[in-house]
Parts: sequence; C-alpha cells; structure tokens
Amino acid sequence: MEFSIYTITNTPRLYILMSKHFSRTNFTTMSRFVLIFIIGVATLAVSSARPEDRLVNADVAEYGRYPYMVSLRVGTSFSHTCGAALVTPEHCVTAAHCVANNVPEAVDPSARFVVTGHLSNVFGGRVTQLSEVRIHPEYNPSNTWENDIAVLKLATPIPYTATEQPIPIATADVDVQDCDISGWGRHHMPSNTLPSQLQSGVMATMTRDTCIQYWASSMIFNSTLCVGGVRGNGVCSGDSGGPLVCNGELAGVVSWGNPCANGLPDGFARVYAFRDWVNENIADLSDLGRFYAAEAAASRPSRA
Repeated sequence: MEFSIYTITNTPRLYILMSKHFSRTNFTTMSRFVLIFIIGVATLAVSSARPEDRLVNADVAEYGRYPYMVSLRVGTSFSHTCGAALVTPEHCVTAAHCVANNVPEAVDPSARFVVTGHLSNVFGGRVTQLSEVRIHPEYNPSNTWENDIAVLKLATPIPYTATEQPIPIATADVDVQDCDISGWGRHHMPSNTLPSQLQSGVMATMTRDTCIQYWASSMIFNSTLCVGGVRGNGVCSGDSGGPLVCNGELAGVVSWGNPCANGLPDGFARVYAFRDWVNENIADLSDLGRFYAAEAAASRPSRA
C-alpha cells in the first residue's frame, strides 16, 4: 500500500540544506527529486520549509477503527492541513512544523482547531478549538526538522465515543515491524485535491542503520523513526503530524518524506524518545493531563 503527507517548501533553501546532509552517493538521487518539493499548500503558509508528506495507495479507513485520528485545521477555511493524534481527552500530539512559524515559535492557538470523530474530509465531526500549543524547545526547522513534535491543549475535553478515544503514548521503542498509519494526505503529487475520506494502511519501520543506507547519517537522529522505503508505500502532502501506531500505541508522528512514495524511507518523530517531554507538558497543561501523565508513568516498564 502507498501513502503520502505534506509541507510548504522553499526550493533554493531546501536544496542548500539537504545538500549539506546528503552523502556523495545520495546527492545525485536527491537532485533528481528536488524540483518536486516546490509544491505548497496555501493554508499552511505559516509552516516551515520542508519536504512533502501524504498516504499513497491507501484504503478508505474502516469506520471507528482510528478513533484517535484528528484533523488539524486553520482559521475560517475549514481546510485540513495536518493530522494529529488524540492522546488524552484534552490533548493531541502532532508535528511541530504543523503549528510553528519558520522559527521554533508556536502560532496563535486561536488560529487553529481540530475535528474529531469523522472519516469525511468534507463534513461531519466534532469541532474543538485549541487553547495552547507547546512546541519542543529544541525543534530545529533549519536542520532537517529535528525534534519535530508538539503537544496541543484543547479548549474543551473530547467525550469518549465509538469514534473518539485517545491512543496511548508509546511505552517501549519499536522494533522492525508493521504499523498502522492513517491520514487525509494526497494520493500523489502534484495534486490540489485531498481525499474525501480518511485513508489507512500498513507501513514497516526499519533500523537506523538501514535508513542511513538511503539518507545521510546526519539527517537521521536517534529520535528519528524511519518508515517505508518501498516504492508506492509512503506519506505525502497532508499527512504531516499524523500518527503511526505500533502495538496499539502512538509510536511515530509524520515529519518529512520524499514526495511521494518514491522508494525512500519517510522520517517520523520517534514518540518513545519524546515520551517524558510529552507527558510533562500534558501534566503541565491541565489537571486532567496530570492524571493521564501519572497513569502513563505508572504503566511504564521499569528498567533493569
């Protein structure tokens, strides 16, 4: 199955940044794809420059199978811009680049809202405003988007329903395995059309050593989870910030990719690496968050 995600790009700047990180053997491959990164989305003009993202060749999601899936939207346009995952009734996790300006500074939360409990990208679902945005303090949009993760505080809690339920944050790191992915990203690039229904599929994770056979090691951090690497199976424009779920837990957040599903691995924020930071911010943002953070701490396996 294919997938893809999305992002705004500034091609000359992107070319310079990526050329610094590509190995000599990978640079020719990168130069063949760089023109594809020109594609942008008007409603995300505040987002940082980055590669493309979306789910390619996916299936229409089964109703109620992804109750944690969230659509992040902007202003009055009601247009889907990024995915996110509901991790408590009051908090979501998404990519930092979805809610940041070109510096590690959060946008005004009043300019963002989420829609939950829906499959359609056109109508339906529960609309909830954001009250606060927390971006990882070491998020670096100018350096391969390291620490690309953010926590969103909702203005009102989401009640549990058949189609609205949180997903646990990863309690252990993931191995090489198949994981579930979902999103409203484009099916191919170039395209100005998002799918009308939530798309879903399966993508396999890989080791860092395998990933740096495709990308330079300076691009792949310990907090980067590489996924895919099979032509026709990847993320694309509109999938950014969306969840990768392994073993029933939130293991990854879509960060960057080579548009779209061109056979190179996609980069995700490795949620387990940010587990403590996510829980600390959830706890700091609300009483309910403190309860969930305490539950998460109690469930974490003890270290030998």
